[in-house]
Amino acid sequence: MESRPMSLDSAKRLLAANGFEPRAAERIIATAGLHEGRLKDIAAFDAPARVKERVSKYLAIYPPAVVVHAIKSGANLGNNRQMSEIVKSHGKNYLVDHSRLPPFKRIVPEPCSAWSEKLKDALKSAVSVPAKGQPFPGRLALKCSGELASETEEGYRKGGFSLVLYPSKEEERRLEKEGARLDYNYRHEPGSLGFARFYVNGDRLIVSSVQSDLYRPEWHDSPKTRNAIRRRYKLWGNCLLASLAQMAKNAGLKEVVMVTAEHQGEKFSMDPQRMFQTYSELPQSEGFSLFEAKAPTAILGKERAKHVFWKKAL
Repeated sequence: MESRPMSLDSAKRLLAANGFEPRAAERIIATAGLHEGRLKDIAAFDAPARVKERVSKYLAIYPPAVVVHAIKSGANLGNNRQMSEIVKSHGKNYLVDHSRLPPFKRIVPEPCSAWSEKLKDALKSAVSVPAKGQPFPGRLALKCSGELASETEEGYRKGGFSLVLYPSKEEERRLEKEGARLDYNYRHEPGSLGFARFYVNGDRLIVSSVQSDLYRPEWHDSPKTRNAIRRRYKLWGNCLLASLAQMAKNAGLKEVVMVTAEHQGEKFSMDPQRMFQTYSELPQSEGFSLFEAKAPTAILGKERAKHVFWKKAL
């Protein structure tokens, strides 16, 4: 099914007119994109308002026909395996004719040398920034291009940064005692709880990726250990985004921009529910809101235009 792109305002009005709360609508758009056909299908989902709110996450991730079948069959919508099986039988593809969308110019990030010292100084007073009012048991470090473990994008070799969240020494000892192991060999950021990749462009700090290795099997001896770690460090992403925003503000930048779940879903294959949590729920919980970038304005230079991003003014 071919689908034309909608404007952000039109998408919000469509979902609001069909009973979706504004915050749920933003999360849906950040995940489903501005694809007219898909958003119309979601808007047509027939259920009481309380049900729409409860399943809005799954409507953003899966075609509505899949969600309806899952509800009727009593499946657990939060179970990726069950949902994958239903998708195979009741899925529906949503396609966009990308050739009609004008491409962005490739981003030219500011060189690391222009911002490295300024950001490191700005981070010193941002390290203690709490996530949702709770201190986080970790420490932050800033890395620039040459220090990154993985240079998967051309921009990183020119001007990319990572803000890396490590467990404190006390936490490392606690993890070892509990039977968990930090992964020091993986190419993301060895030994970290999570990290955010970003660029500086003009007066913007642009977050292109937020990731964690907390879910990797190498971390855990048992499901009990895995679940305990997830609960204890569940605010790792909040800590990173809150600290990034404070660091950017201290360095004199004007706003933080972050990619959406829809954007990441086109680049990487990952657990769709975790992608929703990281790239739709997380930025919204830290005060980000959606904005529409008018092509061909360059924010992230990829093959084609990306219309919607998260943004937080500083």
